[in-house]
Amino acid sequence: YDYLAHNVAVKLTKTCLQMLKPNGTFLFANYAEGTPDAGYRETFMDWVLLLRSEVDMWNIVNASVDRNTVEAQVFFGENRNVLYAVIEKRG
Repeated sequence: YDYLAHNVAVKLTKTCLQMLKPNGTFLFANYAEGTPDAGYRETFMDWVLLLRSEVDMWNIVNASVDRNTVEAQVFFGENRNVLYAVIEKRG
């Protein structure tokens, strides 16, 4: 999701969730804002990513689903460099 504009991320998430079976789980991840090595990645590796906040991740989740049909959570990975969104489709 690090390269996807918001509207593309929403469309991809909707498409994936349509294919998900009841009680299935979908996970997507994105590098987080404030990642300490972002400047190095961009300058020396020419690796430009769309960094997202927790709010940005929730915005993708909320724009992609009817929250009455899923369980969702957004959380940081152990080193706080990556954000994860997990969506479970209710059976």
